[in-house]
Amino acid sequence: MRIQLEKRLARLEKRVAEKTKASVCICRFTTRFHNAACLAAILKGTSRFCPVHEFRELGSFFWAPRKSGLQKEDNQFCPCPPHPWRSFVLSEGPHTWEGHHAAMEPCENLPPDPPFDLQADNRRMHAIVNEYCAERQKWLDMSGRQLPSKEELIKLAWKRARKGGGQEARASM
Repeated sequence: MRIQLEKRLARLEKRVAEKTKASVCICRFTTRFHNAACLAAILKGTSRFCPVHEFRELGSFFWAPRKSGLQKEDNQFCPCPPHPWRSFVLSEGPHTWEGHHAAMEPCENLPPDPPFDLQADNRRMHAIVNEYCAERQKWLDMSGRQLPSKEELIKLAWKRARKGGGQEARASM
């Protein structure tokens, strides 16, 4: 049932992209996450369709500390509890020294993180990444198409950075 819904959604996304003639690649060079649950939520929430390549390449997967922000589009899927520093960095507007100090103060008073089983989280993360890679390989085998090279993805990230600047530029790298 889930696979059928995903296929239908992918077809609809493809039709919308064709109608709007959106030929902008949305593949990325890296995808950052806080833990395995965060990675699973990001992969579940993000579209797997690229208007140019059909399958969206999500690049290399990198762990980031809980206080670090993710890519702008991924923050909405992150199930991690809010963190004062991440909220400050992702907020709109000018970031002043007063705001910097105001965001750092609550960080010092945060309770310690609950015990964390790194090995179990690492196994789960590898299983999630392997599932994504298997899905990507299945698409490559069925379609006979190619995904963008790492060099193309780097150029695309730099192009987005020059065009968008600011927070989006750092988030896309």
